[in-house]
Amino acid sequence: MSQVRGWKLEYAPAASDAEKAVIADHLVKKEQSTKLIKKGKHRIVERVFIKDIDIHAKTNFLHNIRAKIRRFLRPSKAELEFSVLRELENAGVKSLEPLGWAEQTRPFGSSVLYTRTLGDSESLEELWKKSWLTLDSNSKQKICKNFAILLCQLHKSGLFHPDPHPGNILVIGQSLDLRIIDLHNPIRKKNPSINFRQKDISAWAQWGSLRLGTMDLARILRYYLVKSGLGEFKNWWKSISNLTLAKQKRFWSRQESLCLNSGHRRFTRIKGKGFDGIALSDYSPFLAKVSHLFTPKGNPIYPLLVLKSSSSSQVYQTTCEGKSLIIKVIPQKKGIKGFLLSLIGADTCKNQWYWSNALRLRLLPTPKILGWHRNTKSGWSFVLAEELSGALQLDRWLEGIGDNSAIKRTMINKLAISVRTLHQRGVYNRDMKAANVMIDSENGINWVDLGGMGHLPKSENLRRFKDLARLAGSFWKSSQITNSDRLRFLMAYLSSEESQKGKWKAQWKWIEKRALERISGRVKAGRALG
Repeated sequence: MSQVRGWKLEYAPAASDAEKAVIADHLVKKEQSTKLIKKGKHRIVERVFIKDIDIHAKTNFLHNIRAKIRRFLRPSKAELEFSVLRELENAGVKSLEPLGWAEQTRPFGSSVLYTRTLGDSESLEELWKKSWLTLDSNSKQKICKNFAILLCQLHKSGLFHPDPHPGNILVIGQSLDLRIIDLHNPIRKKNPSINFRQKDISAWAQWGSLRLGTMDLARILRYYLVKSGLGEFKNWWKSISNLTLAKQKRFWSRQESLCLNSGHRRFTRIKGKGFDGIALSDYSPFLAKVSHLFTPKGNPIYPLLVLKSSSSSQVYQTTCEGKSLIIKVIPQKKGIKGFLLSLIGADTCKNQWYWSNALRLRLLPTPKILGWHRNTKSGWSFVLAEELSGALQLDRWLEGIGDNSAIKRTMINKLAISVRTLHQRGVYNRDMKAANVMIDSENGINWVDLGGMGHLPKSENLRRFKDLARLAGSFWKSSQITNSDRLRFLMAYLSSEESQKGKWKAQWKWIEKRALERISGRVKAGRALG
């Protein structure tokens, strides 16, 4: 153990003299070339390079009381991660190459972990998000195989990651080699049971199932079982699928609760005299600025571009600090219904905020809602959202493509898959209609106007088909959508198991009947169609 001006320092045997010198210089803040990789309240990650030396420095802060108590009970994060990296190295598990760690000598000081830079790399999460769909089959197969091998090596060594997330796995350049990272406090099981292994795999699958297809997930599991020599695929697949679904539901429920109560560092509560709201932490200043654009009755003080105006809401477009934003203003409902809703604290804008975050947690496409705000005196409220540049409502988009049947068929299949994914991830939409589906400049589908969203029980088939009937009814005046198109949509929406059972005919008739009933009901009531 060495000492460097207020720091205690330990080097790895593999660290060269030149690397030790760079580490010592970094600790005493000498002039060096650095590049910021990540930054947060609890840590920053820098890349430090000078001449031929290129290393990563991860500085951990004791940013709150919890972190200080944890440090009082156990060694610093840098020391823990350094020792685990040495352990992984000895066990043959691929991870970062440790060079050293340091900790300030003063009480509750920062700690730093130093590792060799791995060159061209990105997290598995980023790869799944940005380029998985464009990868060739050989590359996908190689990544799936390497992922399974890495899990086998971890389980064999008796180590389990406490945060099994694809952001904690690095993919190395063209080799597509995988490395486990951020493993400072692993769960240790010398002889893990089958059940414990399945729980760990399901925790990884919780994220993988949102990005990967069933075939890719099955491939990873097959490789894992072949490598570890365990059990039958069918039994493992069934157990892991059930565990994954249960984990996802628990995770989404916890995060949705934090979203409503602003109990997470991503959210900020906005509260003051006469107003109340929640915003994403990075955008809370916007919420305060936009609120000053309106009178207490919800009318704009300065002229704003009006996108929509009705008795139920007004939608405006504005620019704030170079960002194009959408502001939706909703007055308080009148009468007994409005009184009861205000009594229980229900708010349409709050509901939009909640479901925007709920959909984004499930990786479902919807514009980011930056915050919501309510005037507690007048009862009006607004929601602030990012603008989808160049986006069109689905019915207007269909009018724009004219007679191009190939593009139309592609969009019908995409819409069916998007609706099915919505339902598979436990969400339904009572207000599912063409006007609430926005097509962006890249022909991507985005769900907007989320006031009709709700949690879908797993076995609630009637609710699913009510959504389909509502969507079908919204196309009543669209000459581009034929019976063949509606049938194509239904067959693309149904799972192979549902379509093979031959029940689609009864479902088709039910949807058509329900859609016509809704249209005729609105005609009789003199309400707008669509």
